[in-house]
This record gives sequence, structure tokens and C-alpha cells, in this order.
Amino acid sequence: MRLGWLLAALMVLPGCISRYKAPDGPADTSTPYSALAVYREITPPVQGGGDPLPQGALRVATDGESVFADAALVLGPEHAGISETWAGALTLLQIHGDAPVVVLADAPGLARACAELAAMLPRLTLAVRASEAPMYPLKTTSADAGESKDPLRGVALTCP
Repeated sequence: MRLGWLLAALMVLPGCISRYKAPDGPADTSTPYSALAVYREITPPVQGGGDPLPQGALRVATDGESVFADAALVLGPEHAGISETWAGALTLLQIHGDAPVVVLADAPGLARACAELAAMLPRLTLAVRASEAPMYPLKTTSADAGESKDPLRGVALTCP
């Protein structure tokens, strides 16, 4: 009796397993800035106004102690330069001297970003939130071509 059930299960089981083709290209990253902020547990400051963030930019995320910088939005995920040190982040920003830079930082991170990135101030955009609403779950907004659909906005980074 058990052998019969086992044979029946072996005959039916292959028909129940569906195989799907793996994706060919990179996944659409519709909220790249918010996703990085949530992942690094950084809560950008609240500020009204601002412009949509660029779709392609270098990203620097800091909480004042650690830093994460990448070029995935400029070079694509398969060739992205990534650094988790300030020396590496500065090198990455210098190599791609023509690309805009979006800084994701909380209050302690802003002071550190200003200290480390002061020479690049004209290139820096600070990501800000429009309200005190929680960052998660991530929501996209509409944007024109070349602009991110991210709910975070961008303002010029000013340092004291």
C-alpha cells in the first residue's frame, strides 16, 4: 500500500514543479535612495521643497560612524564600485568627478559628511524627506525622464 502511494507521488510531483526563466537584465530599482537609507538605517532630515533626485548619481550614505559609497546608479550594478571606508569613498568620488553625488545622512552623519566632503561641496546633493512619515514601506513617486521616482527629494548640501 505504501509503495503505491510513493509511486503515485513520484508520478505527480514533477507536474507540480514549475520552472521559470531567470531574469536576463538587472532589476528595476525604482527607489534606490530610500532603499539604501532604510538598509543602512539612516533617517534623512525633514525639509520642505527640494528637487527630484537624479536617476544616475554616486551615493554616499553615512550615520557619522560608518560610510557606504557606491557607483551602481552610474555604472550599473554589474560594474559598480563600492567602498565602506572614507578613503575609498573619496577615491570613488574623485574617479567619477563629473557625476552628481547624493548624500544620505542623519544628523551625526551630516557633520561627518561635511568634514570629509568639504572640497566637493558644489557637487553634493543632500537627500531629504518631505515629512516625518516613516521611510518604510518604500513608496515611489512619479518623475520625469532622468529623475528618480524616489520619494526622497534633493537640496544642496550646505555646511557651516
